[in-house]
Amino acid sequence: MQIMNTALDQESKQVLWACLESVRQQPEALGNHELCYRWIVGRYKAKFGEAFHQVKLGQLADQGFLKRSDTTRGGNRRYYEIANPSMLTASLRQWNLN
Repeated sequence: MQIMNTALDQESKQVLWACLESVRQQPEALGNHELCYRWIVGRYKAKFGEAFHQVKLGQLADQGFLKRSDTTRGGNRRYYEIANPSMLTASLRQWNLN
């Protein structure tokens, strides 16, 4: 999936940082590296001091940074995956969020 050329606000960049850090903390045995708001928000809050609204994940999916994953198995949870982890890693370096 191609990431769209979109100007991101600081909060979006920080959410993407939290997403990538959450993936890095998952055991390799899981393989699929799915994310949901509940798993990301704690890491985000610890680093940046406050929570973000979960709608931000859907917006980042609409912009191509995340992709929607299976939503049925978790009931009311929405799951996402990072669309292009290596490109996101490079972007985070540019944004000084590595």
